[in-house]
Amino acid sequence: MSPAARNSNTRTMKKISLLAAAVLGVALALPTSAGAVRAKKPASKSAVTTTVTTTVAAVQPSIKIVLGGGVLPKQYKALSDQVGDEYAVVVVNSTERTVAVFLTSGLRCSGPEKAFVSYFEIRDVKIVPGTMDLDLPTTAAKESFEGSLRVALRFSSADFTRADLRIVSGYLQRRTPTLACSAAPSSLTLRLAHDGLTKTSAPGRAVGGGAYFGAAAGAGQRTPFLLHVSPDGRSVTNRLAQLFVDCAAKKPYEYFSLNDFTRFPIDTDGRFSAKETWTTDADHIGLDPKHTLVVSTRTDGGFEGTHVVGVVRFDVKVVDRASKAVLDTCTSGDQPFEATT
Repeated sequence: MSPAARNSNTRTMKKISLLAAAVLGVALALPTSAGAVRAKKPASKSAVTTTVTTTVAAVQPSIKIVLGGGVLPKQYKALSDQVGDEYAVVVVNSTERTVAVFLTSGLRCSGPEKAFVSYFEIRDVKIVPGTMDLDLPTTAAKESFEGSLRVALRFSSADFTRADLRIVSGYLQRRTPTLACSAAPSSLTLRLAHDGLTKTSAPGRAVGGGAYFGAAAGAGQRTPFLLHVSPDGRSVTNRLAQLFVDCAAKKPYEYFSLNDFTRFPIDTDGRFSAKETWTTDADHIGLDPKHTLVVSTRTDGGFEGTHVVGVVRFDVKVVDRASKAVLDTCTSGDQPFEATT
């Protein structure tokens, strides 16, 4: 699938938005989707239709992971920042001069829910000189929410390595049960994940309790990516990723999300490698309930203090439940990611 076709598919498909829930620990407007799948938190094992098996092994990705710099293709730049309940990830395609903005915002509400965090995004916006005024719609429309954020984005460097983002105003509302929320003005200073790295950075060390925000970007991908590290800095406790997958039969289930709470270790040299496979009923994404999805993910990478780089991928099989025949296969391929805390 071409990047243009994939981008068009993004605009027409509602997606699961997961990147704030594990880190912020507050209510989040999460749309469910006919185009997304996620692993379930281990505590929810009552959902018998989902089976998860995790292995940790040395896996050789096709993209070489080198600490001390970025791994994204040179036309992509991923900038991020987090302040309180709000984080922003901005992915620039400097070749096409377009930008994608992913943002969570904490909102103040009237009614029994006094605070709410929602997720907003916009893609394929042409970069113009000066300040860009953008309206980011919420992705929670399927949950009967409507809302948007008004933001001002300005790149403060000609090479798109730094930017300032201001939330000007915003709202989120739901008719039943009634919920009305508004966003307060705030500002975030965005920077590259590997900006400011020096020879004295800490290879082999992750920031204990750190939440690493960034993006996967490559081969048409421009999606948020997050890793959450244990308090002692010795293991990853949460991965959150969203990737497109190309399917051989070209069915409309091309966007998959992972929200995985399975812990895996960080080696003494800062490297990590984990694979996971789970099965789930295909009707969870709007397919024939006689079919089963087998979803495999793999994440390889390395920490260097406040910076992490690596490779993530999804592989999906659609299987007939009775005959066990494979009806379709999908893959994201290896996608580079980088993030910072």
